Amino acid sequence: MIAHTKMSTNRMFILFNESSNLNAIEECLYTSSDLTYLWHQRFGHLNYKGLKTLQTQQMVHGLPELSASSIMCVDCFTSKQHHNPIPKASEWCASKVLELIHADICGPIEPISNSGKKYFLSFVDYYSRKGWVYLLSEKSEALECFKSYKKMVEKEVEASIKCLRTDRGGEFTFLQFKLFCEEHGIKGSLPRLIHHIKMESQNEQNCYEYGTLFALCKKGSQIFLA
Repeated sequence: MIAHTKMSTNRMFILFNESSNLNAIEECLYTSSDLTYLWHQRFGHLNYKGLKTLQTQQMVHGLPELSASSIMCVDCFTSKQHHNPIPKASEWCASKVLELIHADICGPIEPISNSGKKYFLSFVDYYSRKGWVYLLSEKSEALECFKSYKKMVEKEVEASIKCLRTDRGGEFTFLQFKLFCEEHGIKGSLPRLIHHIKMESQNEQNCYEYGTLFALCKKGSQIFLA
C-alpha cells in the first residue's frame, strides 16, 4: 500500500494535511532504489546521456547527482529497437516489361468528378516503372478496367502479363476476377517488403495530390473535370 486516505465531501482525496503523519510515509516518496532509473522514467524514458546533460548544464533545478543505471529498461529496449535495414536489392525483381504488374484502388476521394468518378485504379509495371490510371465510379468496375488495360498493354509491347500484385482487396479476390486471371495464366502476389508498399502507394498519393491541386486551382472549384 502506498497511501490511505478518505474522500472529502467535495469528492477530493487529501493525501497530506496538517494532521498527516509524514514520518510514516517518507519511504513512499519514490518506489525505485535506482535513482537514475527513476528519473529516466520521470523524463519520459530519456536516455542516460540526456539526463547527464540536464544535470551538468543545470537545466533542471533539484535534479540529484546521477550515475549510470544498473537496470535495463525493458520498455525502451522493446519500443526503441531499430528494424533491419531494407535490402538494396530485392530477392526477385522483374527482368522485362509486364512480368510483374502492381494494381491498387484508391478512394473514395473528394471532390468527385463531373461524371461521378470517386475511385481511381492504378497499374504500375515494375520493370519500366510506367504507370496507368483509370477513373472508376465503383470498385466493381475493376475487372472490366483490368481487361481493357491488359488488352491495350499486351498489344502495345507484344508480351503478356505474368504476375499481378495487389493488396488482396475484395475487388481483386471475387470469383470472376480470379477466374479471369486463371484463364489467362496470371499469377497473384502480395507485397513482400515495406519498400514495396512504399513504392506502390507513392503513385496513388501523387495522383490524389495533383488531382486535388488542379481542382482547387480551377477558380476554387471543388469538382474534378474528368
